[in-house]
Amino acid sequence: MSQHNRILIIDDDVTFGSILAATARKNGFEAEAHASLVDLGSFARLREFDLAVVDYFLESLTGDEVAQYADTFFEGLPVVVVSAKEFSAAETAKWPDSVKKVLAKDKGPQAVIDAVKEILGPPEAGAGLTKPPHTDESLPRTSHL
Repeated sequence: MSQHNRILIIDDDVTFGSILAATARKNGFEAEAHASLVDLGSFARLREFDLAVVDYFLESLTGDEVAQYADTFFEGLPVVVVSAKEFSAAETAKWPDSVKKVLAKDKGPQAVIDAVKEILGPPEAGAGLTKPPHTDESLPRTSHL
């Protein structure tokens, strides 16, 4: 695993998650987006990541529950919580230390990645440059003569 390059994105807003993953890759990070923790497949996979970006409202959990259980769900990974609303310091004061940042989604995906950079530092050279295996760009090109 590359040091400080792999970001896990858990957001049931598939569009935002996909845009965030693409933005992360453009900034040199490897990123994997899932609509839920269940979609990840195995909690053991969490060890493959350096940071998790998690939607405040996730599946049947409230945002406070997501934040409170961050250490349990993400096994000590630093977590950035994204939400459709802003939070005061008083509202987030009871959240665990693993929740490093809370950002409103309307700040945009680049603001989230900038927060990731603040937490992890810049990515290693060469990370994030490969396209995910499911894109059309990964298909072999053929020429017709």
